[in-house]
Amino acid sequence: MCGRYKQISLEAFLAGMGVALPAEFVDAGIVAPGMMAPVLRGGALETMYWGYLPRWAKEGKPLINARAETIFEKPSFRDSVQARRCVIPADGFFEWDKTQRPTQPYDIEPEGLVAFAGIWDTWQGRDGFAILTTAALPAISRVHDRMPVVLRSAEECRRWLAAPDPRLLTADDSLAFTLTATEQFTRPANSDFPEDNNQLSLF
Repeated sequence: MCGRYKQISLEAFLAGMGVALPAEFVDAGIVAPGMMAPVLRGGALETMYWGYLPRWAKEGKPLINARAETIFEKPSFRDSVQARRCVIPADGFFEWDKTQRPTQPYDIEPEGLVAFAGIWDTWQGRDGFAILTTAALPAISRVHDRMPVVLRSAEECRRWLAAPDPRLLTADDSLAFTLTATEQFTRPANSDFPEDNNQLSLF
């Protein structure tokens, strides 16, 4: 899973996309589940809630991630992947190595300008998004077996926004990462939200 990510160069990302940075938007910094963060939807930047529920759900704890391998089949995601895709500007993400004691968090930065593929839906009047995940590349798998679906260029971002292309949903072996042990967090992320709703089974 991806339980924290960072967004510290929003203006640079948007410049690469040919999208102007609206005056009211600022870098989100480190984003945790339940926070509002800038997301690219269509050709515009919007602020959305990190936490996804399909519009037909009666209740439940929002999901922060969706597995790319099953997104086209699972009822919770298949409508959104066809009609409600988004791009999450990001400069990296955090994962926790649970084989170490105490659990060791890592700051993971892909090289170059990147973003994450996502989906969104509107639940009870609030737009929320989930980050798509895929099997981790070897450089990351020693820490965690999953990683976000990384879009490596403005062209890939545009392709994802235009159509649900499955070819974009696997990790590219040529993508390089820098992993840095950090003491920034004292405990693993467990998709903790300000709300404490009952978990809805969406899988």
